[in-house]
Amino acid sequence: MASTKLTLKALRTLYGLTQAQAANVIDVSEDTWFAYENAKRFPSAKKLQTISEVFNISMDDIIFKKNIRLNRSREI
Repeated sequence: MASTKLTLKALRTLYGLTQAQAANVIDVSEDTWFAYENAKRFPSAKKLQTISEVFNISMDDIIFKKNIRLNRSREI
């Protein structure tokens, strides 16, 4: 889960979002996003899919951090 922690924070900061904004974008509470980002909780499959779509990154890259290349391809 540590790689998920690093990936979510990296995605959020890449897009210039606060934790509250990132939470709003994927429709979770700020506390939930904080828990995801700090590896206290793991997103459900549905939330992983939402994060994947919103941030334009594969679910495998979020979970396993395989060959991850973070590049901001669009505005959120």
